[in-house]
Amino acid sequence: MPKRLPASRARTTRRPSGAAHAARTGAATLTTLGLALASVVAVPAAALAAPAPAAPDRVFAVGDTVAGTVPDGVCAVTTTVTGGAGGRGAAGADGRGSNGGAARITATFDVLPGTPYSGTVGGGGQQYRGRIGGDGGVNGGGAGGTAASDHGGAGGGGYSVLFLGTPDPQAPAVLAGGGGGSGGGHSVTQDGFGGDAGLPSAAGTVVAGTAGTAGYEGPGIVVGGGEGGGTTGPGAGGAHSTDASLDGLPGVGRTGGAGAYDPNFDAGGGGGGGFFGAGGGASTVIQNSQNGINTVAGGGGGGGSSAVGAGARDVSSTAVGRVTGVGAGANGSIVLDWVECAYDLAVTKQVAVEGAPAGSTRAPVGSTLVWTVTVRNAGPAAMTRGDVVTLADTVPGAGRTSIRSIAVSGGANDALERGPVTCDAGVGDPMPDALVCARPYAPRAVTRTACAASTSARRSRSSTPSRSPTRPTRS
Repeated sequence: MPKRLPASRARTTRRPSGAAHAARTGAATLTTLGLALASVVAVPAAALAAPAPAAPDRVFAVGDTVAGTVPDGVCAVTTTVTGGAGGRGAAGADGRGSNGGAARITATFDVLPGTPYSGTVGGGGQQYRGRIGGDGGVNGGGAGGTAASDHGGAGGGGYSVLFLGTPDPQAPAVLAGGGGGSGGGHSVTQDGFGGDAGLPSAAGTVVAGTAGTAGYEGPGIVVGGGEGGGTTGPGAGGAHSTDASLDGLPGVGRTGGAGAYDPNFDAGGGGGGGFFGAGGGASTVIQNSQNGINTVAGGGGGGGSSAVGAGARDVSSTAVGRVTGVGAGANGSIVLDWVECAYDLAVTKQVAVEGAPAGSTRAPVGSTLVWTVTVRNAGPAAMTRGDVVTLADTVPGAGRTSIRSIAVSGGANDALERGPVTCDAGVGDPMPDALVCARPYAPRAVTRTACAASTSARRSRSSTPSRSPTRPTRS
């Protein structure tokens, strides 16, 4: 009696496999199958496929090992990298210092599965401990200056950095500078505040940090704040206008300079770490209440510069961690938000009866039917390694089957090599219960500007093997 062929059932899943790739808007003719039937069948309908969920986010704090590889099934990553804020010393409005804010930078990058990533997270600068200056935050924060009597400066914050691919110190994906530490003292204004880290807003840029505000010890005397980390070099230390021995130290490389030592009270704040480290603040000559002055403060440390790599998009940044009150600055962090590929797959199955008129929906006993199953990606993105299409279908009757052709065509992707399609059965072979077809996953040795892709086919009653991205299943 007549038999009806049901619609294909298709779905996409993520697999930790070396799956094949397909270019954007490419079409894969998975299998063309010839089947000689001893009965009559009806032509089936089409089936659709949709993307699977992305991998979990990764969050790294101070002291964590920042290392891993981009997961399968991912086309991009949105990064949020935050440096360490500066410490808060005694200088500042109403006796409370304002620390410099760290940079928090958000940017998105196209990535390929298997790409390594690495980095480090910066710590917040520490508050002063009596006359002892606060320690700089881990990863480049400059130490606060120490005073002979009391009111040491606060430490600068450390920088946080993320690398995508092989680490290149001159080309990080994102580097978020640390804030400057505030100076020690008795200021009731804005004397001795730490400077903020640089805040990039575009890809391929290095942005300088801001200088710490000057301290104060009377009219006509300058107690300089440290310069922010620059775009081409570290920031200079804050200069004292009458005594060079009270100058803050300059930044060195990525590390912020220390605040100046003070022979009495009120030392300078440490500079923040960054793409280039900031300078430390100058210290003072007199102590509070001398010369009829109640406001005396060391200079604040500058903020470190920040950088974003050329491949970024959707770049934004803000200064964070600026808090009133004496205490340590907030630590930095790195957050990786994996973005799955936004592709749109359609699976089409066509059946033709050899020798019958076009559009025929029924076949006489003994006819040969040809099934053609095609998967097409309408974009906007390509698939990538680990994306899997699984197809399940029912082949009616008990006639002999054979594979007519397997092909992939169309599309283009500069990020991947276009290798040949290979299957575990060839043209002319009988259709096995399990057929796996794949294209090798091979990134090009060029700058990555687009995501990877994959397609292949399988026809099976068995469980899903790890190497196949596309699997039609006969039931």
